[in-house]
Formats: sequence, structure tokens, C-alpha cells
Amino acid sequence: MRLLRLFGRRPTFSIDVADDPQERAQGLMFVEEMATLEGMLFIYERPQSVSFWMKNTLIPLDMLFAAPNGEILRIHENAVPGDL
Repeated sequence: MRLLRLFGRRPTFSIDVADDPQERAQGLMFVEEMATLEGMLFIYERPQSVSFWMKNTLIPLDMLFAAPNGEILRIHENAVPGDL
């Protein structure tokens, strides 16, 4: 397994957790900026297919979809702000 390195060391991420229906519904709507190593982790009670829309989302996002074991299953790059 190759570890992510940034300037010779492991990067530190700042992640907000959305783990209830209200937090997941709000997501990143109306957030005006987000640093490169910041993000939001959406946690669900059980594995399931999910979809997201970008209504009221003001910044482009990369979305990673992961299995319960942490394996990245899919990456959606550059989701367009405001896209329905």
C-alpha cells in the first residue's frame, strides 16, 4: 500500500462528519470556500447506494465513495456547483 505523501510527510486532513439525516441533507450547501485538505465525510447506518445533487452547493467537489472496509469504490471528480 502506498501512503499519500505531501512535501515529504503525511498530510493532515480536516473533516466534518455528517452522520445523521439532517447533517447529510445540509451537506456542503452554501459553503463558499474549502481548503484543499478539508472535506466532509457522510456516514450511513448501513452500506447503501447513495446519490448527491449540487443544488445550493457553491464550490466544485471531488466525491469519493467507499466500502465499509475503507476501499475506494468510485471517484466523481469536479462535481459542478449548482448542478441538479
